Amino acid sequence: MRELRQRLEVLERARLAREDTFCHDSMTDAERVWLLGHRSPAAAHWNLLTDMKGEQLAYSSS
Repeated sequence: MRELRQRLEVLERARLAREDTFCHDSMTDAERVWLLGHRSPAAAHWNLLTDMKGEQLAYSSS
């Protein structure tokens, strides 16, 4: 359990300092507003503007 906690601490330090997207610099304000209301709690925690979910990833264990 201690090792898991240490790894989580490392990941937490990697959180984005400000909200960002997956390289969509041209995202409109309307898209940003929609994503703010439709993103997952995990995406909000990591400061990501995305509606992507773990189950959408082929390599995810969700």
